[in-house]
Amino acid sequence: MNKTKLYRGRRSPDPLVLIYYSDETHETTNLKHIERHSPDGFEWGYGGSGPADLALSVLTDAVGKEAAERHYMKFKNEVIAHLPILRFDFSESFVIDWVKREKKKEENNYSRTVSQEKPKVTREEIDALFNKLVSQVFLDLPSHAPGLKYEVKDIIEDWLKSKGFEVVKQDKKEE
Repeated sequence: MNKTKLYRGRRSPDPLVLIYYSDETHETTNLKHIERHSPDGFEWGYGGSGPADLALSVLTDAVGKEAAERHYMKFKNEVIAHLPILRFDFSESFVIDWVKREKKKEENNYSRTVSQEKPKVTREEIDALFNKLVSQVFLDLPSHAPGLKYEVKDIIEDWLKSKGFEVVKQDKKEE
């Protein structure tokens, strides 16, 4: 039979966290307290030092020290702080899946940060956009308002910058 590892928290009256195996033996053992923030032991249901130690200890047991060190504060804030005060149960597979999701988020954020350059637009492209705008919207741009042309181009350029574009002077082909 396959063992399912559960983390069980109970108050009796002090907080106690056990590792429970749901197989035919129903073996239990105390979760080892990795003391980083709380010399008083584990806690849960809020975001303090006892919950931080519980998060670190659970993650270290489930996924190892390196991943635990990297993720325990977020695990505390997202999971441990929201556990019911009197008792909780969650599986080791829940913890492993949570860490996998966090790693995937980090990878996505890193690749987005590394590869995300501002899109570039040239002044020639702004002129082309302006001419298209004038031909479709301002069919009869008054010839006595040449300054309007530059104001509209400035508005277009400012809008493109506000959307994350970088306005460059040279044509893209010259880069």
